[in-house]
Order: sequence, then structure tokens, then C-alpha cells
Amino acid sequence: MLVSFSVTNFRSFREEQTFSLVASKRFAEDHPEHTVAIPGTDERVLRFGVLHGANGAGKSNLLKALQFVRGTALAESAVTYEPFRFGPPSTEPTVFDLQFMANGRLFRFGLAFDERQIIDEFLIQGTGENEVILFERSVDSNGLAKVNIPEIPELTDEKLVFLAKVGVLPKRTFLGTVYQNIGPFDDQPESHRLAPALLWMVKLGLFQAGQRFLDMPGTLERDADLRGFASQFLASAHTGVEEIRTVRKPYANVEGFHEIALETAHTNAQLPLEEESDGTQRLVDLARILHSLAGAPASSVIDEIERSLHPLLVHKILNDFLRARGQGQLVVTTHDASLLDLGLLRRDEIWFAEKDPRGATHLYSLSDYPVRNDEIQKHYRQGRFGAVPFLEGMNLMEPNLK
Repeated sequence: MLVSFSVTNFRSFREEQTFSLVASKRFAEDHPEHTVAIPGTDERVLRFGVLHGANGAGKSNLLKALQFVRGTALAESAVTYEPFRFGPPSTEPTVFDLQFMANGRLFRFGLAFDERQIIDEFLIQGTGENEVILFERSVDSNGLAKVNIPEIPELTDEKLVFLAKVGVLPKRTFLGTVYQNIGPFDDQPESHRLAPALLWMVKLGLFQAGQRFLDMPGTLERDADLRGFASQFLASAHTGVEEIRTVRKPYANVEGFHEIALETAHTNAQLPLEEESDGTQRLVDLARILHSLAGAPASSVIDEIERSLHPLLVHKILNDFLRARGQGQLVVTTHDASLLDLGLLRRDEIWFAEKDPRGATHLYSLSDYPVRNDEIQKHYRQGRFGAVPFLEGMNLMEPNLK
């Protein structure tokens, strides 16, 4: 589960900004079922978080930062320097600091780099007196990367030591080098000291606003249990879909070759899934994500969860997810002010993103504001919390082109 994520000098982020899902002890009596214990501490982590903000405030950049970290950690890409965009060219390093829970343990991954190379990289397990450095990377006076693998009696990890001695490329993470060369794989969750953290990265679900399930074929076709869950999900939402079925269809009119396609069954009709409405297809997306979180300590981040969906339906989906009392975690961005509801969420689950006059994104929590539940939506629309579009003087039908 995601515990916290800090970003410095990346796209619309300038100074360090932290999105934290550590549950505030001030609200311990509010929706306690929304929290899970953090191993080795007296803290708890939230199972849900929502980030509100105007268009262009930088909400999606938080997701892009997470995608960037995961991509470099899994050797999908080298680091590319994308500093703060709305000021003089920067030479300061970009810095990410990610805390998460995996296999019942707390991890912290740090990464800092500039245009030339990775300057700092580390992975730590535990916290406080129980903190253990799993590896740390630095740059010597000659600009060469050095990776240190501290000796841990119960962990030999000869392959990690060998990779550290071989060295790493200036713009490739050591974590990615390990993943590329020795795994781990799903059936080897404890194959080496970095394996639990890498598997968490693999399973972290990150979904952009325009991303569709139909862009990622194969899962529904192969997984009958998921099809059953999605079918029930669509039926409960009164979409008219009674079942999602697989059908065999000729492949590109080539004799003897077939492909498995998906159809939706209605009372009096069958339709290819791709011909369903945007809202129905979006519900299929959510069904797949929620199915992956049911009963598993996994995390997913969804940009613009309300896209193509009625606000009441989104409210119901989130309410049912949180009442399920599972171990899955969901983080979403939204423009939907109806989610500012303390009957549904805790104060510390509600976050805002706003840009300052320099164009820099700032993140802050509703827990910083003393306000009653019946006033939250009104005060948000009035701009008391910021994170809303500035509408005064706007006339979209007569744009000022001066």
C-alpha cells in the first residue's frame, strides 16, 4: 500500500510536495475501517485518498511522477530530466521519495537525478530503530556511480553483490538493473532482499484519465472469475448488461484462425463490448481495478474517476469499496465536489492541488481546515480551500486574444 510520496522539481512541482496517506490520529474515530496498521509503527495508513483540483492544477502530474518512478524501477526506461516547467531553466536535481507497504513490511525508495545522471538512490526497509538499508547508491568525486549492499546476516544475496560490483549506467536505476537481470517473478516473492519492493512496483495500478480497458486486451477473455465479477458489477449499476461473454470470431477473415472477443448480453440483444457506451466501458475498467483490489493489499491510482460516470454512481462505488473492509487501496483524482462528504470519507483522505502565481503545484489536506461537514462543499465552491478554477471575468464566448 502507498504510504506517502514526495516530489521535487518535476514538471509542475517546484519545491518538495508530499501526498501522505498516513492516517491522522486526530480523526482516529472517523471511519476506522478505512485504515490499516503500518508494520513496526503505531501509525495507520489510509485505504483511500482523493485529490481535488482545477483543470491544469497538476493532479495528473502526481500520477505521472508515480509512473516515472515505477518505470525507472522496473527498467522500462532510463531517467529523463523533466524539471519544473514554469520558470528559468533548472539545474537542480529532481527528487522522488516513496514510502509503501509490501509483504507486511514498510519500505522507502529514494531517487535523485539531474540532466547528466542519477545522483542518489536507496531502498530502506523498516523505520526508526528497525531501519535496515537494503542498498544505497552514490556518486564519487570522479562522477562514477557506486552501489553499496550492506551485509545482513540472514540475507546473502550474492547476485545483488555481483551486480553492484559490475556497476550501473548513469541514467539507469540499480533497482531496474536488478529487476532486468534477476527478477523477481510472481512465484519468487522473497528471492532476494529487493524482491518484495519490486513486486509491489509491478502490481501498482496506475490509470490515466483517457486509458481504457479495451486498450489492454486479454484479461477479461482469460479470466472467468473476473468476467463474472464485471457482469455482476454492470448489472448492479443498471446498465442493461446482464452478462459479459466470450465469443469466437474469425481472425481477419483468415480461414482456420479465430480470436476470442467480448460481447455484452442484454435481455433482447448482444453487442460487442467496444460498442457499449463510454460509461459502460468505464464501469468495466473500474470492475477490473476493484476486482484486483478485493482481498489483496494492492494499490491503484485512477485519474479522473468520475469520467463518463454519474456522480451518484461514483459515490456508491466508493462507498461499497470502503465498506468492504479489505486490504486494497484506491487513490483517485477528481473534479466531483460531491465527494467532499465526511459521511463517506475522513478529512485526511481529502486532498487538494492548486497552482501558485508562478505555476507551481502545491498539495494540502482538508485536515488543515476546521469546517463542518455541511459546509465543506459550499466553502469549496466559494474557493475557501482553493483548488478551484478562477471564473471571475471569464467569457468563453468572447475570448480576450490581446
